[in-house]
Amino acid sequence: MNNVMLNISSININIWITCLLPIVTGGVFLVFPKCWEKMFKLITFLTIVFVFICQILIFIKRPFLGCNFNIDNLNGFVLIFLGLFSLITAVYSLKYFSSKLSVFYAYVLFALGVSNFTVLTNNMLFLLIGWGILGIVLYLLINYASPESASASKKTFIIVGGADAFLIIGIAILWSLTKSFNFNEISSSLSGLGHYSGLINISFICFIVAAIAKAGAFPLHTWIPEISPTTSIPTLAFMPASLDKLLGIYLLARCMIDIFKISPMSGFSLALVFLGGFTVIAAVMMALVQHNMRKLLSYHAVSQVGYMLIGLGSMHPIGILGGLFHMLNNTIYKTCLFLSAGNVEKRTNTTDLDKLGGLARFMPLTFTAMLIASLSISGVPPFNGFYSKWMVYQGVIIRLTDTSFSFFARGVYGVALIFALLGSALTLASFLKVMFGVFLGQRSKLTSGVKEADKTMVIPVVFLALLCIVFGLFGESFVLKYLINPISVNLEYGLWLPQVVMILMLFAGTLGVIAFALSRSKIRIVDNFIGGEVLSDEVRPRATEFYISIRENGVLGSIYNMAEKKIFDIYEVCLKIVFGIIRVLRYLHNGILPTYLVWCLIGVLILFFKIIK
Repeated sequence: MNNVMLNISSININIWITCLLPIVTGGVFLVFPKCWEKMFKLITFLTIVFVFICQILIFIKRPFLGCNFNIDNLNGFVLIFLGLFSLITAVYSLKYFSSKLSVFYAYVLFALGVSNFTVLTNNMLFLLIGWGILGIVLYLLINYASPESASASKKTFIIVGGADAFLIIGIAILWSLTKSFNFNEISSSLSGLGHYSGLINISFICFIVAAIAKAGAFPLHTWIPEISPTTSIPTLAFMPASLDKLLGIYLLARCMIDIFKISPMSGFSLALVFLGGFTVIAAVMMALVQHNMRKLLSYHAVSQVGYMLIGLGSMHPIGILGGLFHMLNNTIYKTCLFLSAGNVEKRTNTTDLDKLGGLARFMPLTFTAMLIASLSISGVPPFNGFYSKWMVYQGVIIRLTDTSFSFFARGVYGVALIFALLGSALTLASFLKVMFGVFLGQRSKLTSGVKEADKTMVIPVVFLALLCIVFGLFGESFVLKYLINPISVNLEYGLWLPQVVMILMLFAGTLGVIAFALSRSKIRIVDNFIGGEVLSDEVRPRATEFYISIRENGVLGSIYNMAEKKIFDIYEVCLKIVFGIIRVLRYLHNGILPTYLVWCLIGVLILFFKIIK
């Protein structure tokens, strides 16, 4: 157990700053809330900024962090963006919450400190501790919004906590085989334990369950759509959209690449690729028919995890890089989308697409930011979402055309590629509905007199939208080279020159503007009308009517009905099984004397037949 004990004197000061400082600060806010009412905002920002600077220095200098901590190419860029998204959430929340902001900031600081601890450690026991605490913090953040979140937070806690139980089993198996908690020692030991392949496989499955539950992949995704209607927007942007995606996919990548070193021809790789493809298409189909912007975005938060699973499952360098790049891109544009939805909700008090419309002229900055994020998540060039998806596609195509793989394996990659491409197209269709329903449609009664959100709520979404552009244009020359992995992507797998594409698009747009100006066409702005009559608010076209035919389709309609009844919800299915067993036990133990006499008679008969034998 000596390798479990933490040698405090050997810990680098950076660990104390990045992990302990935000946790202690958050704890002070919770224990003495009234003492810090006037200063907690300043202290929070100073703490997060200080931690963020320290994270950048750790990434650049790569110091020795102690015997139980390590910094490398995989966790380095994740560490930086944990701090960045914490800072963005803190800035946005200044005007979003009207009360108890100190409590929310305390939870954010807790999440930041524990996330840093979880990402930097190379000790399984410490990973387990951090993973469990993050589940508790997620539960507290969900409950913070309103009492209506109680049921959703309980469901989240059970799903994530149940997955943590699998993580405990997986770590216990590894320790029983290797007698170590250190990542490197476990990895080197597993290579010589081929005769224990069954236990090793079980352990890896347990780690997969924990990772996909945190990231929100099928079938452990249902907690994300469940919390979306009642949880605060900053919480949705901070945990399910950013931190949980970073941590879940980080753990999966760490296990596949470093610890278990999964073969690309293994069943696990194929299973992850297929699971990723199915997650993409299933979640997008659910998003298409949603009428509430919160729930629609939550299903897209699930669907994007599928691309990460496909990239990592391919176990090809370009696919792995694409999966990690997409993990990062997803946190950027998904956070932007949630926060933009929060701006709309703050001004209109609703996210119902039926009740919104025509906000583009009143909220131009929010509209522009959400438009860029929508194009990014839909995989439209030259934004960042296209770049990472393009890399994932290349990784899959390489495996698909590799004749050393079996026909079945190539078939799995082919199906996943079709699901991924179709999912990207349907994502674009889904966000056409969102943009029309919220910003481009006819004005509704709720949107009259609406103005742009406060600066502290607009600046984060504009910054994230700019990141979507920058990461799309300079993905290879900056992000892939210096942030994610310092290797050169071999362009023989495909050619993509985003700067050239951007110049051509701007040139084409300029030509269009010039042609329009020379045509001297007159512009007339009028309200929507039919037969010369202006449409009232009651009969105006609504975005939710775009894809109503999909909902009414025979086969798809029946699947949607089953989904609404939560037949595919693993939590609800397990809940019904458990309550069914409880009902049987209640019937058998009902407190009525004849029932117990029957049990005694059955017991006597069992003993009698046992003695006769």
